Amino acid sequence: MTFTYSTEWVNQFGTASNFDQTQDLAIDALGNTYVVGNTTGSIFGDHAGFFDGFLAKFDRFGSLEWARQIATSRNDFVNTVAVDPLGNIFIAGRGSSAAPNL
Repeated sequence: MTFTYSTEWVNQFGTASNFDQTQDLAIDALGNTYVVGNTTGSIFGDHAGFFDGFLAKFDRFGSLEWARQIATSRNDFVNTVAVDPLGNIFIAGRGSSAAPNL
């Protein structure tokens, strides 16, 4: 069996830390891609705990539109993302303190 695929776009980001990890992605009806993961560095904002989560939105061409680093003074992890037909974004993970206001 042969599989055929094509690469639409590639975008690499990360930090100088030794731990940057993508956990999940979701694609909305317009072709925008939402990526979540975890880092021990500062990707898109102020690094606060040892582990921070992140959420990033890329347009259908792979350009970064916006991003949020989910950071409290303790460990925060983002493990999954979903987008509904209305464009609402849902993330799930775990943290060691009160969730920040995104």
